[in-house]
Amino acid sequence: MEMVKIGLQIYTLWRETEKDFVGTVNEVGKMGYDGLELAGMPNCSEQELKELLDKNNLQVAGAHLSFEEQEADMEGLCGFLSRLGAKKITIPAMRQEMLAAEALPETARRLNELNKRAEACGLEFSYHNHWVEMVDNRMETLLELCPHMQWELDTYWAKYAGRDPLQTMKELGDRLTLLHIKDMAPGELTPDTPNPAILEGIIDIQGLLEQANRQGIDWALVEMDNPDGDPLTLTRRSVENLRKAGF
Repeated sequence: MEMVKIGLQIYTLWRETEKDFVGTVNEVGKMGYDGLELAGMPNCSEQELKELLDKNNLQVAGAHLSFEEQEADMEGLCGFLSRLGAKKITIPAMRQEMLAAEALPETARRLNELNKRAEACGLEFSYHNHWVEMVDNRMETLLELCPHMQWELDTYWAKYAGRDPLQTMKELGDRLTLLHIKDMAPGELTPDTPNPAILEGIIDIQGLLEQANRQGIDWALVEMDNPDGDPLTLTRRSVENLRKAGF
């Protein structure tokens, strides 16, 4: 059984990458991650990015690119990602009004069109959830209306919304293409509650990764929307904890 690869959703370090993208990726390269998931287009050339990734032995797991960016230039974005060796392109979020019950059929129509364009370019197309997609059967409705779309499960937001992340993984089955892992602090939560390092909170991430291996998921991506401390330190500690746990 092939083990899930451990990557970093680079959004975790958005403040650092805004100041110094190259320097930040060089720091991540020293930490022991297998790769990165991009968040938007990086502020360097394609050749510079490829050289930077090769130098640090980092693969590209895929990219979060907005609905609007993908509608405007899916073919160009897919070409860029394919040349970096990526196989997946993901919608990171959508405006709340697009997820209203009455809007979902039109939203699904547009997602299906994007899915067709991505597949024509040879990439898998997926959707990344926050908490809002995990209530009122929105995830189930989107999966039904978009039968070829894959799902990138953010396990933190699933738990925040009251779901069992492990059971949700099982329910998604072969529609689950990527996994986001972030840990959760104990106590009362808000969407802005800081995230501890991986395996230092209350989510059974070890159990989720074991299930990822059983389901043949390629990548589990560390993400902290709001790190509870220095982002680089927590990013490093997260992968160290995962490696010590055997992942």
